[in-house]
Amino acid sequence: MNRACIARAALAALTMLSACGRRPSGIQPIFVEGRAVTISGDSLYAVTLSGRPNVLLRNIRTGRAREVGAGQLHSPAHVQWSEGVWYVSDVEDGKPEIVVLAPDGALRRRIGLDQVTATPHQFAVLPGGRVVLEGRGGKLVELQGNAAKTFAVTEPSNRTGLLIAASGGV
Repeated sequence: MNRACIARAALAALTMLSACGRRPSGIQPIFVEGRAVTISGDSLYAVTLSGRPNVLLRNIRTGRAREVGAGQLHSPAHVQWSEGVWYVSDVEDGKPEIVVLAPDGALRRRIGLDQVTATPHQFAVLPGGRVVLEGRGGKLVELQGNAAKTFAVTEPSNRTGLLIAASGGV
């Protein structure tokens, strides 16, 4: 290849890269204080923090943080963004539930889980607001509205964690 061809190829590559726009620099964490981080879009991540009854939202571009769910959550563990709302696993007085919050943290609904599972933090939200979670006896249970049905049967195990990866998170 001659120098003119190499120069044109390099110029074309630089032009294409500059057209892609500059991504913000910084860290995009996977875990914060041992809790899985959920990414919402390309500019916001959410995490629950031990001992804090809310969800911490941090803008990746600006670094600004805000909290949502105060007064609605008690002991949140896992959060997932889906179709414009936050789904947060929570436990109050030993009763597990998933709390659905509007983008601003206002309560949309509570999904009681005490008849389905003891591990509300293992869930994935599917299109249409269907929630799949680890139930008792090796079952994956799908919740839609007030109905619960078996989604899949797996080998019973003493380890949880099957659904976090299925939801596209960590």
